[in-house]
Amino acid sequence: MLNSKKNKMQSTNFTIIGLPRSGTTLLCNLFNSMSNCVCLSEPLWEFILKTTNRGVGGIDSLGKLGDCPQISTYDEVLPTIKKLFSESNLELLGIKETFRHWEPQCVHSILTNFGSDINIFILRNPLANFSGWKNSNWGNQYSDIRHFVESYMKLLDLVTVSSQRQPTLVIKYEKLTENGVDYLREKCKNLLDVPKNLNLIKNQPGLGDEKAKESTKIESARMNYENLSQNEIEICNKLLTYYKSI
Repeated sequence: MLNSKKNKMQSTNFTIIGLPRSGTTLLCNLFNSMSNCVCLSEPLWEFILKTTNRGVGGIDSLGKLGDCPQISTYDEVLPTIKKLFSESNLELLGIKETFRHWEPQCVHSILTNFGSDINIFILRNPLANFSGWKNSNWGNQYSDIRHFVESYMKLLDLVTVSSQRQPTLVIKYEKLTENGVDYLREKCKNLLDVPKNLNLIKNQPGLGDEKAKESTKIESARMNYENLSQNEIEICNKLLTYYKSI
């Protein structure tokens, strides 16, 4: 649709939200492979990391939209992104962030202040998700099963709240890796136009799982949970009920 005021195409804004190691980077890269789309990979979390560890600087994931002005405070990040989006001629403009219950500010900022037209949540089989979560070797107190369960349940709550307020899609990682772009097209129909010939995945600047960022194709879901204890498997199996019901 043409926006006559700015003489540009009216874009659709979307968000991608999921737990770490749930497939958010894969989904983000799929959207970035479309010629009419850019999806920024964790720009708010990147800003927090940069200001915490290396001082104030630009946000790498904004590179596809051109030069980004220096951002001094967290509260400037979303207004800067929204301004760059408003000046873009691309049809689809999105932000991907990962949700951790102990650091929810990035996701809450997006859901509250970004003004997304569509929220896309990606969920993964809890066994596979926690297996990757545990293998991440974050080296902190949050990589245990208790924090994973709390994050998983709170993410499901966000899905419920979002569904009550605006168009919301739930993508299951296992179905995406099994059926590829056809599954994504079916889930997004009537909301987002996903091309049929989306075969080569393009990596973009920004944060995300390094292996997923290096991949150029949709690969089969990992089904090996040897790093989980029997107790962790039993707990994750209880979460499967919620996963299967969505």
